Order: sequence, then structure tokens, then C-alpha cells
Amino acid sequence: MLEIDIEFRKGIFFVRLNGILNNETKFKLNNEVTKTISLNGIKYLMLNVENLYYIDEEGIESLELIDKLINNNYGIIYISGLENNLVGKRIKSNKCLNKFKQVNSELDVLHLVNM
Repeated sequence: MLEIDIEFRKGIFFVRLNGILNNETKFKLNNEVTKTISLNGIKYLMLNVENLYYIDEEGIESLELIDKLINNNYGIIYISGLENNLVGKRIKSNKCLNKFKQVNSELDVLHLVNM
């Protein structure tokens, strides 16, 4: 099961993932997040994976799709929650996702984007 908490604040689209991102749950992510990015031209995305405890190749592919959409908008994806967990290691090992800007917290992104 995947729970997604989304919020748009100060020009940043916050996406907080909780649970499992795999073949069965990627459709929820695609419906809620990729649609919003496409329809609204989102440029800055803050992805929090702190409470995501499993991701498979299909989940990684969903993140790659989000990356492409943000890149098309000349934007940046910030990511937090990669410390000390299997999901973090898997995301860090994917060369396509290496361009995500790792931050310690969502608060850091508010300062970076709104300087």
C-alpha cells in the first residue's frame, strides 16, 4: 500500500511517500503526482521518502518519469529521507536519479528555492 501526502506551498510541490512503491502502487503515484506536474507546469518538487520502506524497479521507473517531467519544466527535484534505509540505497544507486538534490529536510528546500 502507498500513501501520498501532497502540498503546494511557496512555489514548491511537496510529495511525501509512505509505504511501498512497486508495480501495484505506481499507478497511484502516476495519477496523483505526474498528472499534477503535467497540468500545472511544476518546476520545484520536494520528494520525501523517509517513510517509504520498499521500492522496486517499477517504482524507480515512476521516479524517473517524474524526473523527466520536472526536467521538461526546467526544474529541480529535491529529495530527503535517504539516510540509513534500503530505499535510500536503491535510489542513490540509480544513475538516472543521481541528479536529485539531496537535502536534510523540507525546510531546507523552502530556503533554497525562495532565496
